[in-house]
Order: sequence, then C-alpha cells, then structure tokens
Amino acid sequence: MRNSLRPIPRCGRAAQGFTLLEIIVAFTLMALIIAVLLRVFSGGLQGISLAEDYARATSIAESAMARVGADIELKAGSKSGEVDDRYRWNVELRPYDPPVELQPGTTAPPVALPVVMWEVIVQVGWSEYGKERSAVLSTLRTGPRT
Repeated sequence: MRNSLRPIPRCGRAAQGFTLLEIIVAFTLMALIIAVLLRVFSGGLQGISLAEDYARATSIAESAMARVGADIELKAGSKSGEVDDRYRWNVELRPYDPPVELQPGTTAPPVALPVVMWEVIVQVGWSEYGKERSAVLSTLRTGPRT
C-alpha cells in the first residue's frame, strides 16, 4: 500500500506573495484614484450648491417683481432690501417708451394710451467664496396714467 499523503510541491514565486514594491505601487495608484474621485464629487457638490443659490435668487427676484404695483409703488425710482442676511435685492422702475418705428422708413403716429408702461428690473446679488454673484430679471408693467 502506498502512502497517499504526499506533500504538495510549492510553485516558486506564486507562493511567496507580493513584494514591497508591488504593494507601494498599488497603494499609490489607489490614493491617486481616490483623490481624483473626491475632486469630482466635490466639484459636483459645489455645482449643486451654486444651482440652489441661483434658484433661491430667482425666487426672491420673482417675489419682488410680483410686489411691484402692490407693495412697491409704480413710480420712477428704486427700492432695495435684504433677505436671509445673504441676498440683496434691488428693484428699479423707469418709464418705458415703446419704439415708434415699425418698419424701416415708416413711423407710426404717436398714440396716447390710458396707461403708462414701466420697465421693471430686479437684481438679486450675493457673495459666495469671495465672488460676487447676481441674477437679474426684467419685465414691463402697465400702470394708470397720472
């Protein structure tokens, strides 16, 4: 009867494991990849934060624009304020004269309208990471002729 419990021969280098140099290279590559991924995610988060700031500024501008004619009187001038100690808004009203030229070489006779048109410009500004940012909306409103 033969002994069936023979030792398994070792396969040279494969049984020795990794060298110190291989481990250092692997860790270096892993560190570089992690650094790049963190930078990508950080940039994405900053982009999301900036988009939220612009959305909030636009919302404030739309709210201020809706107040024109109600809380903000329709007369030439400007009014400003602050929201959340961060966003500064400014509403500027000025009379709007529509262009009289319809086609090149022709003009329309002046028409006296029972209303006055106002150009409404709302600017919302804020500071972020040392940079000044702003969002501007403009529209036309009509008001009674005084």
